[in-house]
Order: sequence, then C-alpha cells, then structure tokens
Amino acid sequence: MQNKYSYIPVVIFFLLASFLTVRPVVAAETAVIKISSVPVATPAATTVAYFMPYPGLLPDHQLYFLKAFRDRTLAFLISDPIKKAEFDLLQADKRIEASYLLAKERKIDLAQETFSKGENYFDESLSQFRILKQEGKATQDFLHKLVLANQKHREILRMIEGKLSQNQRQAFVRDDKRLQEFEKTVKTLNN
Repeated sequence: MQNKYSYIPVVIFFLLASFLTVRPVVAAETAVIKISSVPVATPAATTVAYFMPYPGLLPDHQLYFLKAFRDRTLAFLISDPIKKAEFDLLQADKRIEASYLLAKERKIDLAQETFSKGENYFDESLSQFRILKQEGKATQDFLHKLVLANQKHREILRMIEGKLSQNQRQAFVRDDKRLQEFEKTVKTLNN
C-alpha cells in the first residue's frame, strides 16, 4: 500500500533542482551610447529586434503555482540592484510573451491579467534602474535594453489586439496607456 504522502520527496527534489539550475545574470559594461529618439513600433512597421524568452509554463497550467513560487523566492533573494533589474526585465518579458500565447488560445481574461503582471515587473525594473542611476551604476546598455523591451511589448500588444474583437480590446486599453507612460519614463531616464 502506498503512503498518501509519498509524492512529497519528488516535489522537494524538483524544487531543489529548479533552484540549483538557475544561472546568475551578469551585467556587462559597455561604452556609453546616447539614445536620441525612441521610435514606437506599429503593426505596419518592421518588428523590433529584441528577443523574447520562452515563458515556460503558462498561467493556465496546473503546476504554474510552483513556477510562480520559485520566481518570487528568487526575486526575494536578489539584493544587487543590477541583477534585480535584469531579473525583473526577464520576468516582464516572459509574462508578456505568455500573454501573447494565451491570447492565441483565446483565453483573453487570463492574457490581459498576465500582460498586466508583466508590466508590473517592467515597472519594477525601471525602479531598480532609477536606483542604479542615483548610485552612478546605471549603464546605457541596460537603458537601451529597456527601450527595446518597451517597444517590443507595445508590438506584442498590437499583435494581441489584432486577434481580438473590438469589445475584447477594451480590456487592454489601460495596458496600452501604461506602456506609453513607460516609454516617457525611459526617455526621461536617458537624460
């Protein structure tokens, strides 16, 4: 007869394995580049040359809570503002890409919620960048990455909206306005 708690060692093993396989993110110092203007991607424009990571498990998966727990734990353990900013940007990119995949599956409410969470991570990344700038540790390379990420997020939002009815697009209006505010914020951080 099998014990009803026999699955616990397996779960603990997978949690530990996921923590041990995470590689640290390292920022690279590069020459200072002044970004003069930030063009906004439109559906008719060429795609933004910014890589979006594979999001892994989507929020509609039954084991997603384990991934979310792991991500929150990692975020809590990161104290370096540079690594925290990079981690938050990575999480934002994953959520935005997951939102697109959910929209393709016609799970609009979950797609909008996931997109909004991605924006929350992007906002946190901007906050970490402000801290770095105040400390004199901010790099133009990471700022350029934030600019491209914001453009790519807007491009993906346009792609999502292209798959929706007019009524369903209303759910993403606030997200679009928030992305526009992020674009303004990124421009001010360049000064």
